Amino acid sequence: MCMATKTISITESAYRRLLALKGANESFSIVIEKITEGSALSNIQGILSGSQATQLQKVINQNNKKDNTMRNAKLKGICQKLR
Repeated sequence: MCMATKTISITESAYRRLLALKGANESFSIVIEKITEGSALSNIQGILSGSQATQLQKVINQNNKKDNTMRNAKLKGICQKLR
């Protein structure tokens, strides 16, 4: 199997974190594949307490509401210009 390679820049702290996760016979590619496997949400499941998750969901909902309001206002303006 021919493997393409890419060079990336990461911070020293990110490198140390990857290095700590890397097994003796593992490449950094394997470590990155492991930690990015599955959905993003499954990788962070259990990190927040119930109350923290509830608060985060409230903030997300508020931001979504603001985004929807702004988007609707923009669409309304565009529609008025097209008339």
